[in-house]
Amino acid sequence: GGGGVRGGRGEKERGGRGERRGEGVTEDGKERVGGRVREGRGGRGGKGRVARGSEDGRVVYSSGRDAIWTPTLNRAFTLIHPRWESPWLATLFLAVPSALLSLSGSLEELTSFTVLLLLLIYLVVAACALCSRVLRRDREHPYRMPLWPLPALLAVSGAAWLLVTLLREASLRDLLIILGLLAVSVTLYSTHGRLSPTFQKL
Repeated sequence: GGGGVRGGRGEKERGGRGERRGEGVTEDGKERVGGRVREGRGGRGGKGRVARGSEDGRVVYSSGRDAIWTPTLNRAFTLIHPRWESPWLATLFLAVPSALLSLSGSLEELTSFTVLLLLLIYLVVAACALCSRVLRRDREHPYRMPLWPLPALLAVSGAAWLLVTLLREASLRDLLIILGLLAVSVTLYSTHGRLSPTFQKL
């Protein structure tokens, strides 16, 4: 009983001293230190979430399997590691840029770029769905969606509006990266993906 009382009193005393220390830091105008610590924790968490985008290497593997890239890249992205049984080159293709982006700027810059990239992806996917249904009306489409084409039209208009709005405040680096990715994607699709017999059978 006595030990418990002493233990409880000690905890209260330690807690009181801790609170007083905290108050002293605040009174001295140094609460920004805590803010920096919280920012650092949030930065590590945010960058970790972006870095885990390398798990989407399976998407690159699937694109190589469907022969969207050049023949050399298709073979590389579908190469399976003999020990780990995973598409290691396809994973590195996304892991290396993700790691560089995680280390190249602040959490705010990283978040801004990620949002822009995701909006561009949503816009392109919705636009491609519309074009596919219009330009390939003679082909059977395996997927159906209620109220079509309203969802795709809403996705295109919403993503385009948000993308244009955010691009006005984006940095020059973000603009150049996104335009570069878009140019490379259109070029590869026009020269290889669109002409690929494997991809056309999908």
